[in-house]
Amino acid sequence: YVWPRDSSFAVVTLSATGHHADAERILRFLADVAPDSGVWHARYLPDGSGDPPDARLRQFDGSGWVPWALWFWLETHPDRMHAEQVTRLLAEMVTDSAEALARSLDEDDLPLRTPDYWEQNSPLLTLGIAAPARLGLRAAAVLAPVFGVDGSTWRDAARRLDGAEGTAGARFVEA
Repeated sequence: YVWPRDSSFAVVTLSATGHHADAERILRFLADVAPDSGVWHARYLPDGSGDPPDARLRQFDGSGWVPWALWFWLETHPDRMHAEQVTRLLAEMVTDSAEALARSLDEDDLPLRTPDYWEQNSPLLTLGIAAPARLGLRAAAVLAPVFGVDGSTWRDAARRLDGAEGTAGARFVEA
C-alpha cells in the first residue's frame, strides 16, 4: 500500500539525498490519487486504481504532509525551472489540501479531529494531526506564488493554528 504520510517522508528523504527524479515519481503518483476534497485516505493501492483497500477514515495528516513534501522537493531541486514547472502541474493536490485544512479549523482555531498516523480514532485531537496541518498550511502559503494564487488564507490559517496550539492544553492528547 501507499500511505500519503510515508510517501511524503520518502519524497523528502529522496530529495535530501539528490534523488529528485525518484521523488518526482512519488509526487506525481500522489497527484494522481489526490482527493478533490483535500482530505486524504489513509492509504492507496500502489497502482492507484479503485477505492482504498479498506474503510479507514480519511485523515488530515496527509493534507499537511503532502504540501510539505512538494515544497521540500522544489526547494532542494537543482533545476529550479523544471521544478517550478512540475510544481505548477501538481498544484491542485496542494491547493485542495490547504483549503481543506483552512476550512477545518474550529472555533478554537484547531483542525478537526481525524485519526492520525497511529490510525486510532481518538476522542481528542492529536499532535499527529495538528503539527502536519500547521506544516502543510505554511508550505502551501510559500508555494502559492509558484502556483500563481494568493496564499493569504493559508498563511492566516497557519497563524491561527500557531496561536491555538500554544493554548490548547487539555484539547490535545499525545499519541
